[in-house]
Amino acid sequence: MRRILCLFILIFVVALSGCGDKKKEVSTNNSQTTKEVKRDENTVVGQLDKMIEEEKYHDEIFEFVDENIESVSKEEADEIIEKLIGYRQTYIKIVFEDGYNAKSFQERLLRLNENGQSVIFNSTYDKTGDVMIDRFIAKLESRGCKPVSDEGEIYFVDELHWIDKYNEYISEEMKSYISIKQKLVEKKDVSDAALLISFNELYDRIGLIEEFIKNYLNSKHKEEMVRKYEFYLRMYFYGLDNTPTFEYNDEKINKEALKSYKEKYLNGEDSITKRILLVYLPLLEKNEYTFSGEIEHFLDGLFTSKEGKYLFEDTDFKGGYGLFRKGQFYDYNSLMKMGNSKRKELGISKEEINHIKDIAKYGENKVLYKRFEEGMLKITSLNRLENREDLSKEIEVKEHAKITSFGDHIYFIKTVGSGESAKKVLVKYDYKGNKDEIYSQNNFVYTIAPNEDYGAVNSNETIVLMKNNGNVVKRYKEIFKLEDENEFVEFVGWKDNILWLEKGAPGVIGDVFYKIDGDNLKVNEYDTSSLSLNSEYDLNMNTEKLVYSDYPLMFAVDSAEDFRKANKPVNIYLYDLNSKENKLINTIRGKEAEPVWIDDETIEYNDPNGYRSTYHVENEYNVVELDESGKNAINEFHPILFVFKDKDGVFSKARVLGGSKDGNWYSIYDFKMPTDFIEEDYVDTQLVRGREQYKFYFKGEEIGKVMGDSPTLYISQASGESILSVKIPTIIENRGDFIIGINGEWTGIPRNIEELDIYKSYLVDLDNDGEKEKIYIEEVSLTSNDGEKAKKLQLYIEKNGNPLFVEYIILDIVYSTEYKIYFADLNGDSKIEIITVARGHNMNISVYELDNLRIKKILNFYDGD
Repeated sequence: MRRILCLFILIFVVALSGCGDKKKEVSTNNSQTTKEVKRDENTVVGQLDKMIEEEKYHDEIFEFVDENIESVSKEEADEIIEKLIGYRQTYIKIVFEDGYNAKSFQERLLRLNENGQSVIFNSTYDKTGDVMIDRFIAKLESRGCKPVSDEGEIYFVDELHWIDKYNEYISEEMKSYISIKQKLVEKKDVSDAALLISFNELYDRIGLIEEFIKNYLNSKHKEEMVRKYEFYLRMYFYGLDNTPTFEYNDEKINKEALKSYKEKYLNGEDSITKRILLVYLPLLEKNEYTFSGEIEHFLDGLFTSKEGKYLFEDTDFKGGYGLFRKGQFYDYNSLMKMGNSKRKELGISKEEINHIKDIAKYGENKVLYKRFEEGMLKITSLNRLENREDLSKEIEVKEHAKITSFGDHIYFIKTVGSGESAKKVLVKYDYKGNKDEIYSQNNFVYTIAPNEDYGAVNSNETIVLMKNNGNVVKRYKEIFKLEDENEFVEFVGWKDNILWLEKGAPGVIGDVFYKIDGDNLKVNEYDTSSLSLNSEYDLNMNTEKLVYSDYPLMFAVDSAEDFRKANKPVNIYLYDLNSKENKLINTIRGKEAEPVWIDDETIEYNDPNGYRSTYHVENEYNVVELDESGKNAINEFHPILFVFKDKDGVFSKARVLGGSKDGNWYSIYDFKMPTDFIEEDYVDTQLVRGREQYKFYFKGEEIGKVMGDSPTLYISQASGESILSVKIPTIIENRGDFIIGINGEWTGIPRNIEELDIYKSYLVDLDNDGEKEKIYIEEVSLTSNDGEKAKKLQLYIEKNGNPLFVEYIILDIVYSTEYKIYFADLNGDSKIEIITVARGHNMNISVYELDNLRIKKILNFYDGD
């Protein structure tokens, strides 16, 4: 019966994940391509899009919707609600997170609650006297936003009740979806690994979501609901770390969970959860409501199979540790050597890899800790191979004490004594519960190196470096040159036995960095005061490089909004602490960059298009990472871009050469383009939607993948022709001045391109018939009537001994001063096209394909007189 239930759940979830309407095919004939599928700005939805794009004020947008929603269809009304939900998420972030989420505001808000005022959690708040706090509370609560406190932070969520007045206009599916969202926001379910609602409420939420999934199999919200369904179902039977379904001390069933199981067993409506209980409750009774191997086997079987589980048993793998995937076991060594693409293919997460590394580094036992009721800390020993926890120690500790956990030890500060004799003691516990006192002082903060060789404390701006047993190695104070009481020194982190610190003052962050080497006690000082660092910086302690932005510190909503509205530039820099080289790597506008190191060679930040980009230090180019959905990554018309190096020596603004679909080639003139514009403006066209991913090639090599912005259209001052361009993240390629970008899943250079010693001659299998064609140029010297020298270059393809003429170009000292040839498979048919580039005062780019013994010119771009 258990196996049947497991299969039933699996079929239910997987089947629902796969259901959905297929997308309609777009016609391939040329006449159809000119009928642009474009959002009409005269429609209500189109006007709403425009208002959001133009960043109209919150109230103005909602007044517009109120006046117009009754005139649209239910489908359009649903779309309007979706857009408003997304808009409000951005709105809340701008008003609260960008304007008031500075540390000082968080502290002031939390302090008001700790003092018993609880001002922001009342349905009707009283003024606090703090003008800024009163202002943003009023602003957000008046717009249906709810304040939430969680793990020492305060933030606001959208209650979504503003949608209620639109219920008569939206579909039943949307009403059901919104009802679930409102229910989930109404009462927070989880905080600090503890369940905040009853098990009965959890059961009811599972039922609501299950009903929605069954009723709306083709819903666009299906995947979101399936994820929530799995999350809540696991929580109902497994519990959470701080609300387990089986107690840690005696392994008896949680009383509240059991009460819910029994009530729903008798009275619950038919559902998957009810069917599980029909089997599970008798099994609990059989095992006297105590956790056992039989119960563990049952619960594991509900949600998992051998596929994807950790495999640590002492089997044919001789006790090795690793992962089982797709019928094969991968041990530690194979996992560490495995590339990211292979891990992704096998569904191996970063967390799983880290878990395997943890076991390899620390062995079988690891010390864990769990906070329970106030003032109580439980230390347990985890046997990793058996996945079993044993209670080692129960101790009292301050509720908000900082706890540092490493493989075999945990560290925290404990207060000993009371009154004037009270002191703080840094203690260390191992996984067996054994305690060591490391350091004692009236007031201090501490840090421990991850390898646990060294630790350090900061007491009144004196840094005490010590060994892991508490023996003091050296004290440092004078080196920091603190000139007044407002200056401070803070820990940054560790690199092996090297401790990094920074000096600052209120409003001044990262003024000076210090590096203390625990092995030789040497101190290095790095003055970064000229950089004027703010909160947006990240130090890579391995490479000793700093990434930072010049986004200014802001403490008011209006300042952040004004900055965003003005679209002011925010520069992102890479600074080498040793060489003092400061390099600009990109510029965004109107928002934080939030740059961080994700490894020693890669920086991540908010890119100009509104997503996250990465900058690769070694290759010096920026790459925009796709989001999980990959939406728009591949366009059906597979646009082709070309980019010339700009005056700054980088590639950043591409122009559209054309595209392809189902064996047909398309230029921008095959698509309807606006004609009523003067300056460069964004356009909506099927050829380029925006957020497509492009593979860029230089000669015969792929040099990177980037995501393009939405296309813009402008009129060439030279030719008067319309030119479609796409902004891309900066690419730096020092070997040439022209690159080609292709939107497609195929490899743009499928075969070797052999460059011959003869002037501009190549051997390439263009048509994929196994035989290489020779591409070469014949040069003829010319002299004009006025005596000016020029050259006539004639391009040929030699196929089976037959010379086939392609084109000719006149090189002079004005109009065309250079002529180059490039190759790429531009449409994914495994044939290689020839791209010719003639540049000077004029620019001419042509694309040719070889079809048997015929040469076809398929695309052309011209800009000039």
